[in-house]
Amino acid sequence: KENKVWEIDHKNNIIINSESLNNVYNLPNSLNIKTGTLNNKNLIILTHENIVIEYDLLEKEILSHTKLDEYFYELNENINCLLYYKNKYYIFNDNNVIIYNKNLEKIEGSQNVGNLFKNIPNNITCAFLNNNIVLENVKHGVPCFIRNKDMYFYDENKNIINNIDTNYGFMNNTKFYVIDFNNQK
Repeated sequence: KENKVWEIDHKNNIIINSESLNNVYNLPNSLNIKTGTLNNKNLIILTHENIVIEYDLLEKEILSHTKLDEYFYELNENINCLLYYKNKYYIFNDNNVIIYNKNLEKIEGSQNVGNLFKNIPNNITCAFLNNNIVLENVKHGVPCFIRNKDMYFYDENKNIINNIDTNYGFMNNTKFYVIDFNNQK
């Protein structure tokens, strides 16, 4: 809404708290962000004007500034949120999710959200990969979804969605899932 940035470290300490976008990244504060996702070291931002901005987080520079239908060829859907997961983009449109392969520049399919991510509610407002939730035999982050004040995470091994009620704050409800790193063998 206000283009603010928060950063939380691996110990659940807030490193950056509600800082302006242009103070943290080399992006204009006037950017009208609708949604975004992380693709390796690049932040993929979709604006309300349907412009896709590819931003390098390490170099702190804009790599591309492209119209939606040119970045995702032949995609003219209303996008609620994006998720980069297993080398593909999951593009959420109300109760539908479009799977887009950027390497091949094509739509690979479309499904009802609840069928793809079993029991996820319709009309989610946010999707992201959470690398702080660790599941057995999963080598990447866990897809998380937010709708209203509820957060859901997807266990791909069991093909189920787990719910976290965030009414008492995000930090209070996610501490349970934090696993402290111990570098001993």
